[in-house]
Amino acid sequence: MVRLGILPLVLLTLAPPAGLSAASGNRDFSGSYTLVASRGAFKSRGGAWLLEIVQTDKAIEMSKTIDGRKYTSKLPLNGSEGVYFTSSGQQGTGKAQFHGKTLVVDGFVTHMESNAKGMDIHVREKWELSGDSKTLSNSVRVDFPKSPLEGYEEVAPWTEIYARN
Repeated sequence: MVRLGILPLVLLTLAPPAGLSAASGNRDFSGSYTLVASRGAFKSRGGAWLLEIVQTDKAIEMSKTIDGRKYTSKLPLNGSEGVYFTSSGQQGTGKAQFHGKTLVVDGFVTHMESNAKGMDIHVREKWELSGDSKTLSNSVRVDFPKSPLEGYEEVAPWTEIYARN
């Protein structure tokens, strides 16, 4: 007779469920995804959208490859600033924090117009992972703080839906 003891049972009991980060209790978004659908004002520029996420307890790195161009946002998970890229490739600063099981990313970029005037753009992304960790959705809203457009919804919200590869 083989005795395995109680240790394997204890380890299984202590292991976090799939999709959860062991130390933080937050969802673990790490993985590779492909855009499969969208809702709202989303306009795909054609081609495949690939998303790769590497998450640790301290930071998240989100790399979007769109039409062969790769944009990587690197954001601490404590609310401090990191490097943020929009889906169109504009670079700025960003902050990321968990609100329950939702990852909220606030990106701030300045769009330079041809007449050298800059317009501040705020992009709020809300990332949610399905219960089975197979589908990732990103709800996006855009606003224009400190501009005559502040408070107006000039860019309608949209949702990107990704399937885990």
